[in-house]
Amino acid sequence: MKNPEKINQLSKKLSNFRFIKARTLKRQINIGSSNSIYVSREYDFDDTALYFDEKSPNNIVAEGIAKGIFNNSRIAKTVKLILFHEEEDSLQMEYHKQSREWQSLFKKNWIQDYEIKFSAFSESILGKFHALEFASDKYWFRYTKTNRSGFLFDIIKAGKLNELKAIIQKTKEQIEEGLFSDFELEIDFELYTEQLAKLNTILSTLKAEEGSTEFKVRLDGLVGKIGIEKELDELEQDIKERFPRAFTVVTPADSAKNAKDEISLRARIERIYENIGQATKKTITGFKSVSDPVVELLPIQQKR
Repeated sequence: MKNPEKINQLSKKLSNFRFIKARTLKRQINIGSSNSIYVSREYDFDDTALYFDEKSPNNIVAEGIAKGIFNNSRIAKTVKLILFHEEEDSLQMEYHKQSREWQSLFKKNWIQDYEIKFSAFSESILGKFHALEFASDKYWFRYTKTNRSGFLFDIIKAGKLNELKAIIQKTKEQIEEGLFSDFELEIDFELYTEQLAKLNTILSTLKAEEGSTEFKVRLDGLVGKIGIEKELDELEQDIKERFPRAFTVVTPADSAKNAKDEISLRARIERIYENIGQATKKTITGFKSVSDPVVELLPIQQKR
């Protein structure tokens, strides 16, 4: 279904397609000009309808849909899971990644004037922040490895992420038929975790008197932030020039994982603190591979 043309064809086919359930279902097969036989069927189909025996189990119905509509019996199990799953959680666990990946593609080619409606939806949100210059960025809502939205960078830097989420929710509720009810921001706050954890581990092996304190302060200032590619690369280069041998040390796998967990938790705490902005202290949890987590309270200097 990567081909938009096929999605359009499917949309047109289903617009007039019928699903018919029968008490008994048989197909007439003509033999020659005068003889015919009737063969019982659990399902059958033509160009306009799909017919089911009302006693057909779900797996047979799914197979009929797969063959009759998609002309592909190999997706019968997928059709069964989607249509007849018992719990929504099981469907999400099995197909969450695929559904997120193809959701946008299907909507764009299935719904008439989707692009126009999404543009209006986007402009309504961006306009609230006087940021219509970002309307030409079709991925204004995404800050990931592949798409780094300038709009989201400005919003997060200004501490307005919660305000943006609230406006998005209100705008979604105003759109007809819940067209964008599943729309969400896509922000990868773990984008720099691995590099931050690596540098944090290196600095933790160096003694304060060797001059690493300055680098540690710089690193701590980057935790929980986005758009820090330049600062992070410069920090790594500066540390490498000052302590080249530190980068030759091999970090055990469990220590590397603990380091990433520590940075990830510190980043979440930093974001929470920035959203609240009222506390005088924040709690930082450090992880050590050979001992229990250590919790300490650090005084916070309020920015003026």
